[in-house]
Amino acid sequence: MKYKLSLLVIMLAVFLISCATPQGQGEESYKTRTYRILLTAATAYNTAFQGIADLHEKGILTTEDVEKAVKYGELFWVSYHSAVNVLCIYNDAETAENKANMEKAMIAVTQALAVFNEFIHPLLLKGVDQ
Repeated sequence: MKYKLSLLVIMLAVFLISCATPQGQGEESYKTRTYRILLTAATAYNTAFQGIADLHEKGILTTEDVEKAVKYGELFWVSYHSAVNVLCIYNDAETAENKANMEKAMIAVTQALAVFNEFIHPLLLKGVDQ
């Protein structure tokens, strides 16, 4: 059940992030939405790795599986932290250029999370029948 919940959280996060854009009514809304998208992405990432750690501890996943997951996770984590940094820059100076950079960073986060999810999903499914 725990792994089904992990899968559900990750799939929901990918769906929400892929549908969400940080555009909205006013700059406060833009910043709030961007922050929430990043929070959802980080939550999905953390949930996935909790599931992977549990499955590895139980012997369902190999060390090789975990090492591959870490490599895919690093791709997401780098894009996530880049987006956080760009959001900080945008908060300090709300220019059109910084906003455009923020939107590019958010696209990168969305894509990286989708790739991570594509790899992680089959690994977490190994725990569903256990």
